[in-house]
Amino acid sequence: MIIYPSILGLSLIGIFILTRGYFREVKLISEVELKLRLKANQSLRSKAWENLIFPTYLKIKNNSLPVFLKSSEYVINRARIFVSKFEIKLKRLADTIHGKAINLDISQKTEYWQNLNGNRNGDKEKTEK
Repeated sequence: MIIYPSILGLSLIGIFILTRGYFREVKLISEVELKLRLKANQSLRSKAWENLIFPTYLKIKNNSLPVFLKSSEYVINRARIFVSKFEIKLKRLADTIHGKAINLDISQKTEYWQNLNGNRNGDKEKTEK
């Protein structure tokens, strides 16, 4: 039980010894010079941005962008194939509907259908007239 409080006490003594000289030096500097030194230093935010956030952002961007593009290429190709298959099915359906809508046994046929029926039946005399 006494180990943890003794570690805490020794750590506090070490921190006091290390920072005592720094604070004593700061007290000896004039206020104007201290303000100039503080202004000359970069802010913690800008240092963190330059040294941590921006390099991390670049690394993630450079590593993830090719993966994203590859996966989007795959998705787009799959969508294109699906649309092509769907278009073929729609074309077959339209052809089927169109074929069923044409009734070749009516009396008001166009000349083309009359010629076509005559050729099918082998009745070439009707078509040559």
